[in-house]
Amino acid sequence: MDLTTRCPQCGAEFPISLQQLQLRKGYIRCINCAHIFDGYEAVVPASAAEPSVPPAAPAVHAPQGEPSFSASSAPAAAAPGEPRFTVSGPGHAGSGVPIRVREPASAEQPSFTLRDTEQRLDDGRGHTVGQAHSVGRDAHYDYQDDGYRDTGSGLYVEPRHGHEAGPEFVHVEERPGGIGLGGVFWSLLVLLGLAAAVLQAAYIYRVQIASELPSLRPALERYCETLGCTVEYPRRIAQIAIMDSSLQAVRDGQEAAQGSRLMLNVVLRNNYDRPQQWPTLSVELVDFSGTVAVRRLLAPSDYLPELSLQRPFPARSEVRVSVPLAVEGVQINGYQLDKFFP
Repeated sequence: MDLTTRCPQCGAEFPISLQQLQLRKGYIRCINCAHIFDGYEAVVPASAAEPSVPPAAPAVHAPQGEPSFSASSAPAAAAPGEPRFTVSGPGHAGSGVPIRVREPASAEQPSFTLRDTEQRLDDGRGHTVGQAHSVGRDAHYDYQDDGYRDTGSGLYVEPRHGHEAGPEFVHVEERPGGIGLGGVFWSLLVLLGLAAAVLQAAYIYRVQIASELPSLRPALERYCETLGCTVEYPRRIAQIAIMDSSLQAVRDGQEAAQGSRLMLNVVLRNNYDRPQQWPTLSVELVDFSGTVAVRRLLAPSDYLPELSLQRPFPARSEVRVSVPLAVEGVQINGYQLDKFFP
């Protein structure tokens, strides 16, 4: 059904259907000034929307000469307070035709009042429409789809469920809260995934973590015992320098005709500010022609005592080692020494 509403901003009145008000939750835009307002609160009753203003009384032109008016010639049946005028003139002498003149309609807007007892359509915080906003006393609305029924004279207003009034474009749809069984399941999966990611990162970067945080090395070593891995120390071969080296022949009094014993002395220094792994030494023995006759790779277990193998190469420290070398059938004239990490 069509209603008539008035814009509170500019006072323009225009029709709108009840279905449109319900679809827009009561908020509409003025067609004159584009002001958004609550259409339910600005509904104008049908009697005030189209005021019936009677047409003005036709003007009566008297003939030339001054007409005479007689108040005594008015009929006695005239209603009190309603003026009547008698026009006398040529051709109307003695006729005494009464003429009614209506007072002009008041230019003031009709006043509306809300009745004392308001009719509430729901128990929420929705708007309440009184008798003054009713379109008609015999209006009957039956909402069987949503379970609401109103047999009175008020308009149906959709409940707000605790929301403050506002335009439709700022309305945020509520979703049911709470965490169900699916939410708990996915939360557990996320936690398990995070734990697996942390353990994998600890396994891959165990050397870097132990180097930067030495206090975590015991925990990482216990973790690696279950996985069969080791937590090694950093390997910065550029920070390990050979400070001194020498190769000496060892004579036993009776030198073998086809063999000799040599002693390699080396001084290693760790210039790094953290402990490192022990490097592997590469020794190349050359003959008188400069050709490499013998090449030996000396692992840490070959040149370090058992006690030193259980510890890393200390930071900012030097170590002196001596390694015996046995050579047979070759005359050695020199050597080349290098270090590397396998």
